[in-house]
Amino acid sequence: GFQLQGQTKVPFSDRMSKHKQEDLQVQSMKEVSNMGGSSSHAQMKQGSIFLQAKQESVASTSICSSDISPTSAKTGKMKIPGISYIEFFSPRQIKEHINSLRQWIGQSRVKAEKNQALGHQISCDACPACAVEKIYFDTRPVYCSSCGSRVKKNAVYHTTGTGENRHYFCMLCYSDIQNDTVQINGLTYSKSLLEKRRNDEQQEEAWVECDKCEKWLHQICALFNVRINDSERAEYTCPECCIAEMESGERTPYPQNAVLGAKDLPRTLLSDHIEERLSERLEQERLDRARAMGKCPHEVPGAEDLIVRVVSSVDKKLDVKQPFLELFQSEGYPNEFLYKSKMILLFQTIEGVEVCLFGMYVQEFGAECFQPNQRRVYLAYLDSVKYFRPDVRTVNGEALRTFVYHEILIGYLDYCKKRGFTSCYIWACPPLKGEDYILYCHP
Repeated sequence: GFQLQGQTKVPFSDRMSKHKQEDLQVQSMKEVSNMGGSSSHAQMKQGSIFLQAKQESVASTSICSSDISPTSAKTGKMKIPGISYIEFFSPRQIKEHINSLRQWIGQSRVKAEKNQALGHQISCDACPACAVEKIYFDTRPVYCSSCGSRVKKNAVYHTTGTGENRHYFCMLCYSDIQNDTVQINGLTYSKSLLEKRRNDEQQEEAWVECDKCEKWLHQICALFNVRINDSERAEYTCPECCIAEMESGERTPYPQNAVLGAKDLPRTLLSDHIEERLSERLEQERLDRARAMGKCPHEVPGAEDLIVRVVSSVDKKLDVKQPFLELFQSEGYPNEFLYKSKMILLFQTIEGVEVCLFGMYVQEFGAECFQPNQRRVYLAYLDSVKYFRPDVRTVNGEALRTFVYHEILIGYLDYCKKRGFTSCYIWACPPLKGEDYILYCHP
């Protein structure tokens, strides 16, 4: 299917209305503006995670070669399994997915009601899945390379450079530049060449065209895997056409085990400990809730399809800054601390798709580390999104998702205690409005 995204030039079909041709002009992707924040903070800023590995690895040995036709007789395009995750759904699951899109779960009530109202008056230029024409991503964060502060939305700033060498200056820092040049990270830039911009750029969600009915859908709504369609020669079939082909017997869904998922990520002693403990605590919570409601446990909704994995475990070194060493010189403070950085994620299968709901970064300073960090754990970042199912409350009145997140944290601390760690330090400062620690752009 033809796609509209990034810097890719694609031929517009004569079938498209003039209005859609004007609205869907290809725009250049903007660089992620996270200069000025710490490198670890910048690396953690990312979109809400749908497990891309599921689609990228779809052409695995689990799918027989006979299932993959080199080209389609009708369109002349390549048939690549997994171009859309919709291909793994049954007709019932596809209909549930479309219905869920139009509920706008996770959005604020005002946004949800607005989009639902638009859905009752679907225009010819709207996405057939969500029934809305344009969807915009939030403005990407811009950080001043000089003072590190975030440039406010709609505020003016100056920028120069490209890629990793792109730098940004808020108006205050720009006004403080007294000379004709400015130096950043060893590079010199002319002040007169700094480009003036306003932090109001919006990026529209890209579109993809169905090769069967020629309708255009948002790539996100279609669960379209743009990475597989690099050559833009892959045949794409929209949800409606998939249902029609399945009901007529022309198509069968690919098996779910044909792609890798969160459950296929490597297991560790830590992930097993947290996952098993969480399962036991959820079972007990469901019993308590059923008892309080006077029902049997199977009559009350419970959390299902939860997967915990340690997706990163890296040895790192923390260098102590020179001013600190000079201040505590008499105490023989070490020059560096060795630690292990880990990232723990929680996934849940929601309507056939594994979604990352919760994540935390921890730093473990073991027995080999110098005092005062020896046998200490530091909870550096913790983040979550409100997609957890079911949306119910425990007998104590807290949201079930909160209960789950707390139990993951308690399970991790329990594991650390058994390993011999003695203390845990928590970064208690919550992010400012508009800031994101791990999961980018909260709904």
